[in-house]
Amino acid sequence: MPFNSKHDSIEPAEKQRPSLDWRQGAVRYAGVITSVVVAVLVRLPFHAALDGKAPFFTFLPAIVYSAWLLGWTGGLLSTTLSVAIAFQFIFLSTSHHNALSEADRTSLVVFVAISIAISAMGHAQHSARKRTEQSEALKSTILEVALDGIITCSADGRITEFNPAAERIFGYTRSEAVGRLVEELIIPPSRRRQGRLGFDHYESDGDSAIFGRRIEVEALRKDGDEFPIELAVISMADRAGFVAYFSDISERKRAEREAAAAFRRETILNRVSQAIRLTSDPREVQEIALEAMAEALGVDRCLSIALDKERDLVSFVAEWRRPDLPSLLGEYSLAAFDVDLDEVFPASAPNAVSDIRSGPFSQKSIDLLSGMGIRALLDVPMATEG
Repeated sequence: MPFNSKHDSIEPAEKQRPSLDWRQGAVRYAGVITSVVVAVLVRLPFHAALDGKAPFFTFLPAIVYSAWLLGWTGGLLSTTLSVAIAFQFIFLSTSHHNALSEADRTSLVVFVAISIAISAMGHAQHSARKRTEQSEALKSTILEVALDGIITCSADGRITEFNPAAERIFGYTRSEAVGRLVEELIIPPSRRRQGRLGFDHYESDGDSAIFGRRIEVEALRKDGDEFPIELAVISMADRAGFVAYFSDISERKRAEREAAAAFRRETILNRVSQAIRLTSDPREVQEIALEAMAEALGVDRCLSIALDKERDLVSFVAEWRRPDLPSLLGEYSLAAFDVDLDEVFPASAPNAVSDIRSGPFSQKSIDLLSGMGIRALLDVPMATEG
């Protein structure tokens, strides 16, 4: 399965990680040694005045820093170096008598005990920090490689994270999205008030109708295009915000529509084929076909109309209609209509009008269709001249 260029860099990064960790470790060990050297440099100006007293005092900050940097390892390494150097200060003092005094031994024991305690606390902090870093790295990896769009928001609906899949789906970059209100960015204008009410309800009691379930809604791209998405929203702990997972289902919906249309066509053809096998009456076959088309299209009336301009006649030869609608069957003079029927029923191509009042009709044609109880029109010519 091919990956795009952004994801292709993941494997090389993993291969380079051991060398990267080695460099980071070397820098941290250098930091431990540097902190001890700094402690020595701080001690030196006061060595003559102190004359071997309090030899361990200036090394405590180095141990705190080293334990924070490397945990147990850093703390114990810094302690060992500090004790070795502190002995040098003791032995170089003018009051030293070739053996550790009782005070020196006590200072050593106290220093080591304090250093171990500091190392233990530093190790705990170091471990917690490392777990946090690993968690953040895992989160970043998931956001980067996820095929679904992921958006995290604060409790008031402001975007705090916008992953690459979300960038591809909506057309915004992460920098353009972060900090914006989610309902203003990706919710169509017609649904923004409903979205805002959902956020307000979440802020008031931590609940909303969209949380914890998978729903299909319309979303808005940067270019203004509205499209369907499948959305799941999960609340964060302590109502700190929420995470939205979504996928673009435009292709799936298109495939569903095509499959439904194919099924309707197949149903109509099957019913017409069955009617042809059962009867030889053309009108009965037309009525069955019209009924099947009406059911498939969800319309109120289907008509089979024959135009005979030579005889100046228009014939409504077959019909399916809702029971409460009047029948239009019969023959009528073209002149009686006082309109150009080619405008209403063009023979050259199918004509679909969702609202006759906004269709390509003259006012006379609109009055005619309205008088027949027709509000929307789908005209499919069965044959064309020539």
